[in-house]
Amino acid sequence: MEQNTRPDSLASIVEEFESGRMSLGASNDELVRKLQISDFALEKDLGEGAYAFVKQGRYRWEEEAKPVVIKMMIKSKLQTESILHDFDTGLSLPIELYALRHLREHPHPNIVSMIDAFEDPQYYYILMPMHGRGEDLFEYIEKHGDFISPEKVARIFSQVVMAIAHLHRTLGLVHRDIKDENIIIDENDRILLIDFGSCAYYRGGMPLTEADVRRGKRLPYFDVFHGSIDYASPEVLRNEPYDGPQQDVWALGVLLYTLTFKEVPFRSTSDVLEGRLRLPFESDLEISAMIKAILSPDPTSRPTAEVLAEHPWIVKNYEAAMN
Repeated sequence: MEQNTRPDSLASIVEEFESGRMSLGASNDELVRKLQISDFALEKDLGEGAYAFVKQGRYRWEEEAKPVVIKMMIKSKLQTESILHDFDTGLSLPIELYALRHLREHPHPNIVSMIDAFEDPQYYYILMPMHGRGEDLFEYIEKHGDFISPEKVARIFSQVVMAIAHLHRTLGLVHRDIKDENIIIDENDRILLIDFGSCAYYRGGMPLTEADVRRGKRLPYFDVFHGSIDYASPEVLRNEPYDGPQQDVWALGVLLYTLTFKEVPFRSTSDVLEGRLRLPFESDLEISAMIKAILSPDPTSRPTAEVLAEHPWIVKNYEAAMN
């Protein structure tokens, strides 16, 4: 292998991307070099979904390379609605790649970032930094159980709220798969929202192009649900067209309940549809009030993520979490 076709370190990859010398979808002639999956030593599996694998790996050409996360998206299994066509460039790529590129322009400390993206005939690859030990919130809850204090719950939850508010307000993007398994937490209880495989720009029945998104063309309603059924809102369970941001907020309520009580809030679909919300024991008054407000069966009565982000309880706990 010619040594001059590979940078000495991943730091130089990031520098090239950020300086504009390389970009997603550029031709080979435009790139300083092109990554290949063979450039990485794959160390262990981190997760697997319907159309993607997630691996931990290290860059082969860097001594004492830090571990990175590599998402491998199987091209043949990607659904049509998960592809966004950009008429300006002629490219058709997964919405997740566009969203992560968009997040490079509008980053948030509690949302995963993308180092690079590349492809081969079988896969799209997304290269991301490792966050802590890679432990997700589901594992964290299982490990700590009843030892998660209301103060810690509040600090964790406030970070997720701020991340979702950033997506809705700044990018016009809905995540659509908010759950404990898609939140990574480090040893300092800093969280990172991951997995944008189900994300979408606010739209109606027809996919938006990236040019549409740049022009601010957004329609909020969706008719296909993406995500875990435990996090599905009443309107989704009634098979109604649903407002993407309102579904994200409902999922936030399920997450807060799960963090607080270590179980999901509803035992059956009928409980969700009839609004039978039970709090198994007395908890922090602020947390209980927040759960009840968010898990309103009427989507128009739920606070938006932007409103939640400005709530004094959220602001106070977010500042405590990030300082």
